[in-house]
Amino acid sequence: MHHRRTATRRIALAALVPSMALTLVTAPASAAADDGTADSLVVEATISSIHQALAGGDVSCTDLVAAYVDRIETYDAETTNAVQVVSTQAMAAAAELDAEYARTGLTGPLHCVPVLVKDQVETADMPTTYGSAIFAGFETGRDATVVTRLREAGAVILAKTNMGEFASGWAGSAFGVCRNPYDLSRAASSSSCGTGAAVAANYGAVGIAEDTGGSTRGPAAWNNAVGLRPTTPLISRYGMMPANPTYDTLGPLTRTVEDAAIVTSVIAGPDPNDPLTAEAEGHVDDYAAGLDADDLEGKRVGVVREPMSADTDTTAPDYARVQAVVDAAYADMEALGAEVIEVEIPRLRELLAAYSAGGAETEAATNAYLADLADISDPPVATFEEIATSPLVTPTRQASLRSLLGRTTEDPEYLEGEQMREELRQAVLAVMDEHELDAIAHATFDHEAPVIPADQLTNPDATAGLRQGSNRNLAPVTGFPALAVPAGFTTAGIPVGIDLLGRPWSEAVLFEMAYAYEQGTQHRTAPADFPALPDEPGTTPPPAGPRPTATFHLSNDWRGTTHTTLPYGQRTDEVLIGDWDGDGSESVAVRRGSTFHVPDPTGAEAVLSYGRPGDAVLVGDWDGDGTDTFAVRRGATYYVKNSLRGGNADVVLTYGRPSDTVLVGDWDGNGTDTLAVRRGADFHVKNSLSGGAASVSFTFGRPGDIALTGDWDGNGTDTVAVQRDRTFHVSNSLRAGAAATVVTFGRTGDEVHVGDWDGDGSQTLGIRRTTAG
Repeated sequence: MHHRRTATRRIALAALVPSMALTLVTAPASAAADDGTADSLVVEATISSIHQALAGGDVSCTDLVAAYVDRIETYDAETTNAVQVVSTQAMAAAAELDAEYARTGLTGPLHCVPVLVKDQVETADMPTTYGSAIFAGFETGRDATVVTRLREAGAVILAKTNMGEFASGWAGSAFGVCRNPYDLSRAASSSSCGTGAAVAANYGAVGIAEDTGGSTRGPAAWNNAVGLRPTTPLISRYGMMPANPTYDTLGPLTRTVEDAAIVTSVIAGPDPNDPLTAEAEGHVDDYAAGLDADDLEGKRVGVVREPMSADTDTTAPDYARVQAVVDAAYADMEALGAEVIEVEIPRLRELLAAYSAGGAETEAATNAYLADLADISDPPVATFEEIATSPLVTPTRQASLRSLLGRTTEDPEYLEGEQMREELRQAVLAVMDEHELDAIAHATFDHEAPVIPADQLTNPDATAGLRQGSNRNLAPVTGFPALAVPAGFTTAGIPVGIDLLGRPWSEAVLFEMAYAYEQGTQHRTAPADFPALPDEPGTTPPPAGPRPTATFHLSNDWRGTTHTTLPYGQRTDEVLIGDWDGDGSESVAVRRGSTFHVPDPTGAEAVLSYGRPGDAVLVGDWDGDGTDTFAVRRGATYYVKNSLRGGNADVVLTYGRPSDTVLVGDWDGNGTDTLAVRRGADFHVKNSLSGGAASVSFTFGRPGDIALTGDWDGNGTDTVAVQRDRTFHVSNSLRAGAAATVVTFGRTGDEVHVGDWDGDGSQTLGIRRTTAG
């Protein structure tokens, strides 16, 4: 068996993203030079970072809004198709906020926060089309209650986002198809698709979405974002075209939990124009106050694994990929202090069928809304029937709308559905009480976002057979709050979300738990194809001349010869060496911040996270299967993972002292890597992944030497070498004595790595040399 061990001058790399679970994410091959995104004040901006930038004089509100408009104009039309119209008043509003800021400071909790609003929601300064060509250019001349509250809090209403026609699906006759910024061939989820894609691609700071059957949480899950469906009466729906009024809710869709909490506090509360919200009296909180990264400690989470959708296929490959991410999420919650308990809700699938009965509300509610519009404007239609029979509506949506004609809340099926809803509420509460749960957790979807059919806009059966595996109906059927948060990415690079569902009015608890999970895992990652633009606030123009580079010089012998020169990555990258695919030769992985880019034979990359901040990272073939994976070290405790997929550590052990230098190697030639610790010039080698005394101890080199590990002679056993400047002293046995080989290689200051670069079974040296151009 070839040995694929590595040791570098940086045996202990800096921390990975938090958690003891490993999430593997495929991503387009890229080791491109820094595009400035990390310095942008626009990409991945939060409410807090915007206010900090304003306070520091780093940006004006006018510049910030202009930057988001530039991003929309540069990226959206040919990619995500997420934004329908940009407000012509946005720049003027930003200028007014700048003037007011100069006089008094922040005007409210959302001062100069650019907001993207779903086109189902009325805005006085922009058309509201509900995603349909029927309402092309239609303006009501009024703001919905949530829009009024956003403006009063200092927000800039930047744009209206595309939506599934009349609040269903991811396509509409007004604009076409929303596309997912992480894979433009795939859906961005259901009707709030535009808000989800636009927030993810950084076309605005935060968004407003609508959730009847999951259209806030779905786009959040498939766009690596955060979305809240509140307790149904918490947020006013006034100024929004209804679908099913006892199900309909509005809520925030954001990139962070804290931002979702801040927006919710602004838009929540009783509204005389929406009588249902009278129940919210006394239930509105400052949801962002006191959010703490330790808020999962001691919380009890009930995991529901039963698929809730009839279209879920548990034998499908993408089902397995999603479940691996979800399993890792639950392991992360445990690692962050939660008690995770698997639970079952009696008659769950049976009672969730109540959702279909809600369509009996649609015709009467729409007619009432259109009549209200007729009092203030001139809508193009007066009845729901005119909408459902219009040839302008896309064929897929037309079929579903026609199926609702003639249904009323007097229908026996509707009354039976309402009874089933109450039974499900009681069943959920009983399970939560029995297990003393703070929340119930489940996958938002059991399948990956599907590829959008080519005939989406013309074929009434275009989406037939597409699997989504939606588990989103539990919250709307019960009316309970649910918060979708990013759980990571599948190995196909598709975002996955999980829902946290709580008791009525428990939004504060959900935000606390989600915040702790978010802070402990850091799964939010901006889509790679939407980087900072060259002139965005905060970005620094690249210097003239060549970009900073990093080049690897690899040797396949012990004569100091360079056999391969490989430009790869950036000079600020940190490096890991391993046999990631088990082919017998080792390759380079690079780390940027908390992200690792691992190449595979196809030329693609995997992006993965494992561990917590402060962990040191080790690479080894811990189970002898020929493929390298990761372990993380905390003090003298090691958490070893045997695969590049989600889940807990496979082995946990304690060895040595926290101050020891750690080496990895196959010391006894059995095909499995274990640990050694170094104190000065003394090496203490362990031949198993267990605690206890060292299997072998010996002295080699000097205390100030840099220690390397490798199978230098190809005999299947790793030994050590020490480096003094450009000279390497190599030992072929685990004992004291003179070096077997002494070689000079590279230059003073080179970063040295060890690998079997040509797959011949013996390891040699590689150096990484960075230049400024």
